[in-house]
Amino acid sequence: MKYYGIGIVLLGLTVSAVQADTWTVDDDGKADFNNLQAAVDAASDGDEILVMPGTYTSTAPYEVVDMRNKAVWMHSISSPDATIIDGENTRRGIHCSGGIEGMIIEGFTFQNCFGHTNGGGMYLDNNAQPTLINCTFNGNSAASRGGGIYCKSSNPVVTLCTFTNNFANYGAGIFSQDNSNPTLADNTFEHNVANGRGGGFYCETDCAPTLTNCIFNENTALLEQGEGGGIFSGWNSSPTLTNCTFTGNQARLGGGIQQTSGQLSLDGCEFIGNSAVEDGGAMRTSEAGSNPSISNTTFINNSAGSHGGAMHIYQDSNPTITDCTITNNTAASSGGGFAVWYNSNPILTNCTFAGNSADDNGGGMLNYQSSPTLTDCTLENNTASNVDS
Repeated sequence: MKYYGIGIVLLGLTVSAVQADTWTVDDDGKADFNNLQAAVDAASDGDEILVMPGTYTSTAPYEVVDMRNKAVWMHSISSPDATIIDGENTRRGIHCSGGIEGMIIEGFTFQNCFGHTNGGGMYLDNNAQPTLINCTFNGNSAASRGGGIYCKSSNPVVTLCTFTNNFANYGAGIFSQDNSNPTLADNTFEHNVANGRGGGFYCETDCAPTLTNCIFNENTALLEQGEGGGIFSGWNSSPTLTNCTFTGNQARLGGGIQQTSGQLSLDGCEFIGNSAVEDGGAMRTSEAGSNPSISNTTFINNSAGSHGGAMHIYQDSNPTITDCTITNNTAASSGGGFAVWYNSNPILTNCTFAGNSADDNGGGMLNYQSSPTLTDCTLENNTASNVDS
């Protein structure tokens, strides 16, 4: 039902009261519209679109809904399980383009959405900044980037959302690039698969995403370029992670996180049971300019097929690591806890390495052509086949 603004004349004074319109959508037709696009087309900035339970699709070639850069609140009156945007494996779910503030999308499941290039569930560009609340992205895919969401020069706020079983070559859950600064809080990334990099989340090219209280569980990046099962961060991007958990993620390099240049920040995070086919069971940093700051973080029961059961610090990488615990990690070759290679110079303060093991050298830490600095650190009960450390 549409509500109109009204004018009131009182004691010779004219008062205008303009009320935002409310539109209803029901795929059964018992509403203003039976499809989402028609409701968005009719709405103006400030309007509300109430969506009844049902499955919403389209015959358009590229997306189910284009939000037309409108500051509308489009939300389900029920739950994501009951209110579905289905791309029928033919088109993406939603396209948002433009910098309007006040766009809110809440309470939907995105499923079977497909991006012919990038962005299966959603494609965001041109400074788009929607707020996404309590949405589920399940079983979406993109031919290249961003099975769940693709962000290009955009700044979404994503809260209480779940990303499961999405697929892309890069960034199966979310792909972010070109000065995009998404804010993510209380989201779950689970069972997403990337052919190349970033099973859960991928950021590159001057991005500065913020992730708080997010869970990355059993995401995968395993083929030839398989880097960053949970997260891949590269090319001068600087993600900030607080109180995030990584469990059971796997990749060729960097089971939990792979960082290639940039200023990654981790505080209060946990890495448990992640694995790498080659190096960096929980995490791997590499290349000049890769200088993460890691504090109050635990690395437990992670494993690497070659080097760095918990962390592989590689080639001109200089992390600062403070108040961290590294326990019961394993490497099939060297560096059960950390493997530090090729002119890398980490600074570690008040860290504990305990119960880590390597089949070759460096049960707690292996240093190869590198000069780490350790202050007030404890290394105990670590083992290696060649040398105990």
